[in-house]
Amino acid sequence: MVTCPKCGAEAQEDHKFCSKCGASLTVMPKPAETRPRVRERDTCFGEGKKDYLSLVSVGFFIIIVGMVFILNLNVIDDFPQWIQDMTTQQRLARPPDGLLNAAKLFFILVGVSNCVMASIRIVVNDVKSRIVADALSGVALVLFAYFIQLYAARSITWLAALAYEAIAVGLLVMLYSVIWYMLKKF
Repeated sequence: MVTCPKCGAEAQEDHKFCSKCGASLTVMPKPAETRPRVRERDTCFGEGKKDYLSLVSVGFFIIIVGMVFILNLNVIDDFPQWIQDMTTQQRLARPPDGLLNAAKLFFILVGVSNCVMASIRIVVNDVKSRIVADALSGVALVLFAYFIQLYAARSITWLAALAYEAIAVGLLVMLYSVIWYMLKKF
């Protein structure tokens, strides 16, 4: 017995058409649509051109973390002590100077490394949008280090430092969108 591909009725093996709906029983069914094999890695990290220069950024980041710890050996001890002080006092406490210096150094170095990455991308003629993103994020991080310095010097409050950084990041995002629009236009 053969099953009609259109209505599902059973028909004799030697019949060429379905006795219920008249559909052809000899038409070969369309082969199942095959999709190209997609690697899991491509769906997780995006398909297309890979950004291998980002590995240089990862390398910079690991080196920076190591430098911050080497130059501020008390960071590991200062951080839990700061948390303990806030827990005991039940209020937000000013971080120790060692933590402030470590944060300032971290953001300066990461910001500078982003600007260096933008320069590397210019040299290798990489994607223009990525160059702009690296440069502007570098500026944002160096500005944040500057605001941390102002807070450490007791020139501004921590809330003002965060507010200034939020304003700076907002302006940089707007600048990025204008630059990106100009790059797309030309």
